[in-house]
Amino acid sequence: MKKDPLLKLAGVATLLLLLHQPELRAQIRTPLPPVAHRVDQVDVYHGVSVKDPFRWLEDMESESSLRWITAQDSLARNAIEPLAQRQSILEFLRGTQPGSRSSTPHVRSNGYFHQLSFRDGDEQVVQIVHRSREDSPTRVLVDLRDFDGAERFAALVGSGSPSFQVSPNGRYLAFGLSIDRQRWTRWHVYDVERDRLLADEIFGINTSMYTTVWWSRSSEGFYYSSTTPPENGDVAGAPDLSNQKVRFHRVGTDQDSDTVVFESPENPDWRYWVTSSGESDEQIVVESSNGADRSAFVLDPWGDADPVELYRDESLRIGVLDFVDGRVLALTHRGAPKGRIVSIDPTAASPADWDEVIPEDSDATLFAAWYLGDKIVAQYTRDALPEVVVYSSDGGYRRELELPYIGWLRSGFSGDRDQTVASFDIQGTADPGSVYTVDLTSGETSQFHSSAEGYDPSKYVTEQVFYPSKDGTMVPMFLMYLKGLEKNGDNPVWLFAYGSNWSAAPWYQTQHRAWLDMGGVYALANVRGGGEYGQAWIDAGSRVNKQVGIDDYIAAAEYLVDAGFSSNEKLVANGGSASGPIAGAAIVQRPYLFGAGLISYPVLDMLRYEALSNRLSANFGSVQNEEEFRALLQWSPYHNIADGQCYPPTLISHGDQDVLAPTAHSYKFLAAMQSAQGCENPILLQVAWGRGHTVGGLEERANQLAFLAELFEMSSPE
Repeated sequence: MKKDPLLKLAGVATLLLLLHQPELRAQIRTPLPPVAHRVDQVDVYHGVSVKDPFRWLEDMESESSLRWITAQDSLARNAIEPLAQRQSILEFLRGTQPGSRSSTPHVRSNGYFHQLSFRDGDEQVVQIVHRSREDSPTRVLVDLRDFDGAERFAALVGSGSPSFQVSPNGRYLAFGLSIDRQRWTRWHVYDVERDRLLADEIFGINTSMYTTVWWSRSSEGFYYSSTTPPENGDVAGAPDLSNQKVRFHRVGTDQDSDTVVFESPENPDWRYWVTSSGESDEQIVVESSNGADRSAFVLDPWGDADPVELYRDESLRIGVLDFVDGRVLALTHRGAPKGRIVSIDPTAASPADWDEVIPEDSDATLFAAWYLGDKIVAQYTRDALPEVVVYSSDGGYRRELELPYIGWLRSGFSGDRDQTVASFDIQGTADPGSVYTVDLTSGETSQFHSSAEGYDPSKYVTEQVFYPSKDGTMVPMFLMYLKGLEKNGDNPVWLFAYGSNWSAAPWYQTQHRAWLDMGGVYALANVRGGGEYGQAWIDAGSRVNKQVGIDDYIAAAEYLVDAGFSSNEKLVANGGSASGPIAGAAIVQRPYLFGAGLISYPVLDMLRYEALSNRLSANFGSVQNEEEFRALLQWSPYHNIADGQCYPPTLISHGDQDVLAPTAHSYKFLAAMQSAQGCENPILLQVAWGRGHTVGGLEERANQLAFLAELFEMSSPE
């Protein structure tokens, strides 16, 4: 929907109030916010009555909700966008956008295949290109401008990574296109050798299916998982993902002749995807999930024998790497909470018969692994720091790879079992990312592509500290800032923590780069609930223990003050998505600990998040379980707001089309905070209209920074 003009509020349209925190000299002016009416909604959970006075805001398309939401958005923008620093901040964000981006290349015997995006004047160009060598000129294979203007390359939901696939021999390129951000895709095949687009078209693949296509070892075709293709090839159809089948498409044939190689009519709700095509075309691995349990099968797609089930158990948490000498190489957490690599005889009757290849490391968590160049590439986190070790196929230690800097390995490693060169990309808080290739035999790395134009890494410092939490547990935290920073207790600090399964590492967002250049400190606390130390660390901050992760976050804020980095008046509590409730709870529980709050596309009503959307329920707990309900009620940000309390100035940002964390969370929290606020500090909401699970674009990110710059009297970035 389009953003409406500011609605006139009866009696207060022209009334401006000076809103400030007494400790700060800066001012933010805004009209009184529109009042949210209350309803007499009471829910009973396990005999406990819980009021929900702003339930009406869950109907996000109703006239009353839209009127109130639009007024709130206009209120925030009219208060922030005229601020003195805002325009220069926006210009900085625009000026530091990456000139070009590259995916990690698929390495084959005939060169490097990767996606490249860049601007040509006002036009955004996205291509799939080929280089015969790293230093060779790029050869354009597929250019989006040759297709309908509404199309884009398909990417798996939540990954942001292009999902094109290159055949093992480098002869063919399979790529998907989606229209208007739809998840239904249309797949094509490009003949690299003959330099032409083939007539092959595949429908019925949805980017929510965990995977796209997987080439056979012979390169004669690829496997894909699909439902019944939408009628008439309508890629914008409703995503019915039931009754999936694994099919094989032979290059140069019509989709109607594709062979079904695996199906399970008795399990219509399971999803299936191929993860390995083996050492020949006679073996593939099909993995599957129904959202709770997982399983995997080995089968001969062209034989008559029944598939052999490798496992069926959620607790095994297995991931297949590849076939090696007729056995399945896999990463599993069975009997090893921090992960290990095993070799499985496909005919083995029990996981007890699995052979260990790489044992569990008691001091590091095995995050992911790949079989590349006849070697095992293992990615660990050790005290939250990324670590990559190369082993031989039998588990013999080879070497630890030297990474360019402390950062986030965004998409892991890309390569092929027959090539000794692999690739990875890494990004940091101020670095939008670079792609590197690595020779797995020598360990030598070289930069393949950099997105950081005008970026000087010597300006910035990334350090790691450890601080004690409430119960004495030492928690790691990354700190990023400009070189030469003085620990004078007066530095604005942006504190973030994720704390939900993921092992968080410094990663790039354009507003964080600007924050550092404005003299701020960015702090990333690796609180419990995250995956930094394996399952035990996750469990220690999940479900009935979620308050432990919140305590870790609060302890991080206290450390930053005690260590001289900042003061309470200049601490920013930030969280987004699954980390939104951590920051929201910290503000509610310890309002005087923070000078400001930035809450982004969050989950905040912890008793209703399952009813609104069950897609971010990783480790919160469920109201269906009485013990977990009582724990949720104790810390749920929405339910613990206290009337008359003085909460810090807070800006909430949310895309109105978010399906992962519906905007009702932000709307209800905003209404409750404004209603309860006991001082003149503003509680504001900006809506990214037409956007999903995001803060928004550069305009909304500039608003976040301008909001903080005004509160903390910060200069614009240069």
